[in-house]
Amino acid sequence: MDSATLAPTPDVAPLDRVHLRRVGSRLDLKPLYLPCILAEGETMDTAPIWASARGEAPPVMEQFYTQSPGVRCRRTEGTVRERPWTRWPVLTIIVSGEIELLAAGECRRLGRGGFFLCDPDSADFVQVKRLGDCRTVELGLPDDWQPADAPAPWEAGQQSTAKDVPNIKRLYQGADDYSYFKGGDSLFAGPSSAEAPWVPVVGFFLIYMPPNFFIDRHPEVVNNLVVGFDGELELETIGDAGTIQRFGRGDVCLAENRRGIGHTDRMRGHTRLAIIEVKTEDLW
Repeated sequence: MDSATLAPTPDVAPLDRVHLRRVGSRLDLKPLYLPCILAEGETMDTAPIWASARGEAPPVMEQFYTQSPGVRCRRTEGTVRERPWTRWPVLTIIVSGEIELLAAGECRRLGRGGFFLCDPDSADFVQVKRLGDCRTVELGLPDDWQPADAPAPWEAGQQSTAKDVPNIKRLYQGADDYSYFKGGDSLFAGPSSAEAPWVPVVGFFLIYMPPNFFIDRHPEVVNNLVVGFDGELELETIGDAGTIQRFGRGDVCLAENRRGIGHTDRMRGHTRLAIIEVKTEDLW
């Protein structure tokens, strides 16, 4: 391992949102603040979404997209030691298990729902140890992507806690045009090593929505891989007489009900999500 020193961060507790950044011969371990687009008001107008579903307009959120070199869903078991990815910056979100970040004799352990950012310049200074049944969503970022400079105003009043068991689902359109949930284990069924493939991404965005923000019935229009950072996203299907699933920190939902009757969204608490579009031919 490289001989860089690890800068202390006594202002972060708990340290579960980490930015690893090389500064000269030192490795800074800083809190990671997410730059999000902000949903305003209490509801979202669904008329533009329906227009997109009919092919009359482009996807509503496409205007907010950030480009990405790819995303991958990985699963390892036991103890796996590795170096971070070195071709582009990666935001890693822990869905299950734990990850230890080791550098210059120091160690930081992140549990379920934790996340960290490591860029190629810092990768040689860090060893990653994946522990237990470790599932991660790893989002490639453009080289010029920058975290936010400070936490959002509401963050001081809320520290989301991840549930013990991750909620991993696929939301799909049935033959009757109604929407349904099914298990999402297939998202993490690929190779359990660094060979897990990177899936092309059309674009992604990070979004904040306030408590009780509501989106009435609508289809997804595109395939969106949704990962929770804070709060809870409550999705209610129309099929099965209405089934409700909640997705919080470290939870994952692949919404692929692009047409049909749709579903509703409601935010429980201050909710932040990563929403990542993947083409149908590239889905897991």
